[in-house]
Amino acid sequence: MNRRASMRQALALLLAGWVMSAGAALAQALIPTVKTYQACTEAVDRDPETGMTAALQWRDLGGGRAAEHCVALALAANGNTRLAATRMQDLAEVFGIARPDMAATIMSQAAALWVLAREDARALTALDRALEWQGNSAALHLDRAHVLAGLKRFDEARQATDTVLSIDDLSAEAYALRAMINRQTGRAAAAETDIVNALALQPDQPQALVERARSRAGAGDIRGAREDLLSVIAQDEEAAVAEDARRLLEQLDVAISD
Repeated sequence: MNRRASMRQALALLLAGWVMSAGAALAQALIPTVKTYQACTEAVDRDPETGMTAALQWRDLGGGRAAEHCVALALAANGNTRLAATRMQDLAEVFGIARPDMAATIMSQAAALWVLAREDARALTALDRALEWQGNSAALHLDRAHVLAGLKRFDEARQATDTVLSIDDLSAEAYALRAMINRQTGRAAAAETDIVNALALQPDQPQALVERARSRAGAGDIRGAREDLLSVIAQDEEAAVAEDARRLLEQLDVAISD
């Protein structure tokens, strides 16, 4: 190798090192400095990866429990759902003695993350713990009813919806969920009553519309069933209940074509 070639190689290595250093410095500069919970969550919303780093930096600089919560949110945003749920549960326990209301809220968030991770049994455990802190929460009992229904523990799920309605008899979602549970367990008349109550409280309640669509289809009212299902899909195409509506709509279309 001649001197000119070796110099070119050395220069190339030097430039490569400079580019790497500059890149690292630039990446560091792009990481926002956060000092409040709102700033941290906004950073996570903008970019989960840099938001994660910002949250960790804030935590290490003494951000406390707010920073720990933001770290958990960042973990979830980056797809680490199970770890995020575990962090949420740990944080809830820290709040438990002094702030049971806050502890229950954070534990319910952990439960939601466990559901996203398809760990319904762990979600149920988290909700049971949350209810130890806030046993009269209609929202927590409703979440618990949803999880129990997902586990096909329908008798317990119905009891949970009954509890919700004893606390809040204006919960359209609870009536709609109980309608589904009653249908699944062969209580057709009770399901019809729950559908009526849910839609009287909230005419566009999606689960109630799906249940009414099933009822209408069973009675031969295919047009009415389709209208209900299309209404559900139009509300939010990405929602899980919209997927149920699309599946049922396909079944109706197949039945019509046959």
